[in-house]
Amino acid sequence: MTAKRALLVAACLALLAPGTPMLAQAPKSPEQYFGFQMGADKKLVKWPQITEYFQALASSSSKVKIVEAGKSSEGNPMIVAIISSPDNLAKLDRYKEISQRLANPRGLSPDEASKLVDEGKLIVAISCSIHASEVAATQLSMELAYDLVTKDTPQNRRILDQTIVLLFPSHNPDGNITVVDWYNKNVNTQYEKAPLPWLYHKYVGHDNNRDWFMLNLDETKVVTRFYFKEWFPQVLYDIHQMGRSGARLFVPPFLDPLNPNIHPLIWRGINLLGTHMAAAEEEAGHTGIAQSIAYTSWWQGNSLQQPWFHNMVSVLTEAASPDVATPVAQNKSDLTGNMPGLPEYALRANFSNPWPGGTWRLRDVVEYEYTAAMAVLDVASRYRDAFMRNFYTMGRDEIRKGETEAPYAFVVPAEQRDPNTAAKMINLLIDQGAEVHVAGREFTADGVAYGKGSYVLLMAQPFRPFVKDIMERQSYPDLRAFPGGPPIPPYDVAGWTLPLQMGVASAEIKSRFDADLKPIAHADAPAPDIAASGPKVSAFLLDHNRNDSAIAVNRLMKAGYDVYWAGAAFTSGGHPYPAGTIIVPARGARQAQVRSIAQALSLPLASVDQPVTAGALKLKPLRLALYNPWGGNMDEGWSKLLLERFEFPFDEIRNADITSGGFARKYDVVLFSDQAPKAMLEGFSDKVIQKEYAGGLGDEGVQQLRAFVQRGGTVVALGQAAELFIKSFDLPVVNTLDGLKTTDFFCPGSILAARTDTSHPIGYGMPEDTSAFFARSAAFDVKPGRASDVKTFVRYGGEHVLQSGWILGESRLHNLAAAIDASYGSGHVVLFGFRVQNRAQPHGTFKLFFNALYYGAAASKQAS
Repeated sequence: MTAKRALLVAACLALLAPGTPMLAQAPKSPEQYFGFQMGADKKLVKWPQITEYFQALASSSSKVKIVEAGKSSEGNPMIVAIISSPDNLAKLDRYKEISQRLANPRGLSPDEASKLVDEGKLIVAISCSIHASEVAATQLSMELAYDLVTKDTPQNRRILDQTIVLLFPSHNPDGNITVVDWYNKNVNTQYEKAPLPWLYHKYVGHDNNRDWFMLNLDETKVVTRFYFKEWFPQVLYDIHQMGRSGARLFVPPFLDPLNPNIHPLIWRGINLLGTHMAAAEEEAGHTGIAQSIAYTSWWQGNSLQQPWFHNMVSVLTEAASPDVATPVAQNKSDLTGNMPGLPEYALRANFSNPWPGGTWRLRDVVEYEYTAAMAVLDVASRYRDAFMRNFYTMGRDEIRKGETEAPYAFVVPAEQRDPNTAAKMINLLIDQGAEVHVAGREFTADGVAYGKGSYVLLMAQPFRPFVKDIMERQSYPDLRAFPGGPPIPPYDVAGWTLPLQMGVASAEIKSRFDADLKPIAHADAPAPDIAASGPKVSAFLLDHNRNDSAIAVNRLMKAGYDVYWAGAAFTSGGHPYPAGTIIVPARGARQAQVRSIAQALSLPLASVDQPVTAGALKLKPLRLALYNPWGGNMDEGWSKLLLERFEFPFDEIRNADITSGGFARKYDVVLFSDQAPKAMLEGFSDKVIQKEYAGGLGDEGVQQLRAFVQRGGTVVALGQAAELFIKSFDLPVVNTLDGLKTTDFFCPGSILAARTDTSHPIGYGMPEDTSAFFARSAAFDVKPGRASDVKTFVRYGGEHVLQSGWILGESRLHNLAAAIDASYGSGHVVLFGFRVQNRAQPHGTFKLFFNALYYGAAASKQAS
């Protein structure tokens, strides 16, 4: 044995000696770990195995740390792979601290900021597959992470040294499990391309990316906290897929209009990243790259755009989709482009190298997205100091704007119709990084006095774009395909003003003012006045104005209490009470639970010592069915979430439950969420999906529903679903907007003025003047001669209907019905033309939604 070999053997034996620390096993690539390449035809990895892989990667590499950011709606872990150099990972807390300080630069001088920039690392977030059917990014995440920590290239070394990567393998792990299970069940069968029979999220499917200022979903709350309260990434890349009729990949820049509240440095940063992403795709030989198509720069409701309002440069890609993991063949002649921006599939300045057609695979999507991700990380590492310095600059500039430009603040007065909902709104703002103060004493601003306890949102704060944009009224520009031509619709909605949607009074303050203000980290509903119990108490009274009173009613009825709505205004003990006041008779020991429920919900509770139920509407225990079609319906999911949140008892029913007629004996009210009548009637063909999921309500279902209502049941139909009942029940109502050209009438996702008939039970607790969310919705008119069969309880305004967003042909809505109660046989059909519970956002009209359900049950003549 040579001396060199003997030395090597001795060294190896020393490594094997007891107590000697062992080196971790070399990381395995995803292909080695799972036995196939990521994006391989007809192969997918499911969430439990994905998290297992990331844990294994972290255990074998000093460049990865796995943290759990929170739990999904169904309790799955939402992990984040933090990827950087070992030295950076050892000092994560310090780098997070630097990022937090740059995010709020108040009191931080330029020299101090420069020192922090020099010391810090750029934080880059990459988010994958929030839309779970867009499967490529979650599969890609493992390959991207593996390559970053194992490939020792100058580019990777620079990325790991200059940046800290926060990689979310999925924003929707529940959906990944759902999609992969369904695909694997059907792969290599005649149903390989079958659509999902249900949503890929417990509640809302694709609409999970429409929740980014309302935070209704657990996933949105988790990511919002991670981004805007903890890490403050300066650069973000959000990975999506789209249809396959046009470009293979969209990269920024985005389309007009630009939201005027966004700092110009955001647009410059987006353009810098987008240009490099497009160039990188060309260098990789990837054709079919488009820019400036489809996606506008206006809204703040999704995971891409919300970071802009927090001074973070965020980009996305949208890749053409195969059939999940099944390849598709496409001829160039089959491709039509992407609208707006690419009206035909042809060479253009924003589409300089069209894809020639061929077979499009999931692996192609993985490779395109991989290239884009590496381009983002490469630019981020090269321009680390510029991105960090600009992050500081934007925050500093926004504070200065708030100090020197109107508006100087928004005030949410202490006096509110529904102070509980006002507190919820304030907490939504705080949870997204807004700075909120409360007034310690009365003050005056713009000549108006505001009481102690009023909330004040000063505009001199770093996330001014978010606060100003969410509080003010939007005015979307009148964009046309050509002068006088059809309108170019916004991406999603045109207006979203939070106080209008939530029914919360607020005021924009245009002049400087002085006030005794204290910052708060949480808003509580005002402590309620709770009436004492006693032998003379005949009944307790709850205020119908507050949405949370619905929870109280549901708890009381579940506990066996009788609950009434006052049928007219009355006076007791010298105090006036309006129609709709909630009356709860309670004597003796039963008084304690009523008081406890009111206390827990911060609801004022009054008492009376004489009977007040004469002429009142007695509520019945709710027997509610929520129609859930096969294929899933996002609006049904939002209805379900809202019903659960406010503790309504209900069952979900399917087509077969209705066509069999069995539902009629079990339920008093059937709720139909917004859905096109054709989809409700026909559903899926059994040629594309298994027979148990095929079909719709059909003629038999309509006949059963007609008989149900005629015998005394109630149908509540939202949005497009109303049209099914207008036509199939021959109701004396027409949708006056049906069939109009967009040049005659157009209103895409806007907030409109409306008036409520507060004498109708469905209008109880509502203000006469309210706001209605309208998204390609309906306006009703009653046919002559049958007006007595229809009661209108909500109308659109008489003039100046638009409050926030965009409308063409406004006069076509003036004074028309927005919601009606139609008598039909012994029952009722309640139709909402506007989006009364849209995405669980418009708290200001929730009460109408809730009241309609109670009213339907109370008015029902169905046999229990």
